[in-house]
Amino acid sequence: MELRACFLRRILGVGVVPQDRKRNAVRLGPTRVDKLRRGLHTHKTRGRGGMLALALKCVRVPALKTARLDLEPITVGHAAEAWPHLDDPRMWTFFPKLRPKSLEELRTLYTRWENPYHAKSEVRENWACREREHRQMVGTMQATTFPARAISYIAYGIFVAYQRQGYAREAVAAVLHHLDKNLLSRRIYAEMDVRNEASFRLVESLGFKRVKERHAVDRQQGVDSDEYVYELVL
Repeated sequence: MELRACFLRRILGVGVVPQDRKRNAVRLGPTRVDKLRRGLHTHKTRGRGGMLALALKCVRVPALKTARLDLEPITVGHAAEAWPHLDDPRMWTFFPKLRPKSLEELRTLYTRWENPYHAKSEVRENWACREREHRQMVGTMQATTFPARAISYIAYGIFVAYQRQGYAREAVAAVLHHLDKNLLSRRIYAEMDVRNEASFRLVESLGFKRVKERHAVDRQQGVDSDEYVYELVL
């Protein structure tokens, strides 16, 4: 089923909040989005997606809101707060090779993530998920978008102390809404270990369909790891 914006607003109170209000900030309102979408098909000299990719270079990662969460664009300042949670081995059960070895390594990573355009032909957005009432950081969200192909990949991690409280679903839904309305993604993918049942049940609840199973994509502790690929068509 399609994930409609009105559905998200009704059940989650999702909205997009500009990160700043500087006079020269570029914002993609509905009219500009429509023009960009038409440009994908009419501007021949830059190729499909060229105009959108150029326009997105002027747009900062937005802050997002759900009913309970504020999704803040990641900065190096979030590293010290996130580190005690990310130093927990339970966070890395399905991908131990990605575990940062130190707070300094995490700071280096978050410094790179502050710039969403650090990879060519991609827009890499990262957010810290903060519970609004008590102002606690509960996890992180990531979206990697390929504007020329109108596709995005999402990844998410809720810290152990805050799992099974619905935060992941809220955060994922907010990011999906953003990718649809602001980056014009038409297909969104999520890849996950086949043992991570909580994760694939979450994306299934948001309308994703399992489209592929990959075998032996990684080797962990002497055991081959398989993964599912899920797709959402907007």
